[in-house]
Amino acid sequence: MMHFFLLTMSICNTVTIERNINAPESSQTEYLSESPDETALVSAAAKSGYVLKYRSFEGIHLEIFGKVEEFRILALFPFSSDRKRMSIMIRSKSTQKIFLLTKGADETILLRLSKDGLNLFYSILFIYLLFFQFF
Repeated sequence: MMHFFLLTMSICNTVTIERNINAPESSQTEYLSESPDETALVSAAAKSGYVLKYRSFEGIHLEIFGKVEEFRILALFPFSSDRKRMSIMIRSKSTQKIFLLTKGADETILLRLSKDGLNLFYSILFIYLLFFQFF
């Protein structure tokens, strides 16, 4: 579950990558976005081992604990105030599996969960939300 959380943080966004070729290796990459929240989420994912290395309209390269994974972007559903969420559909180059990753407002996401397993998932999610609201 943590893998998909970090995968969503690092991929489901509109962040652009800017490289400074004059900077030392450790500080070459800077993430830019219209939303400071997105920049913070991508930076946090990078510090957790999920580093966004390359992004184009067609694909994404993500370094996961030192191993580069490539994803093809199949569809992008940008955030809007009506939808209150953003989604991206990707295909893993290594496994050919397709994933739909979504992030958004808590109430919007909770309303779209299936009824099967909702109580357990909701309980776990609620605990996470309580925990993170204090940090």
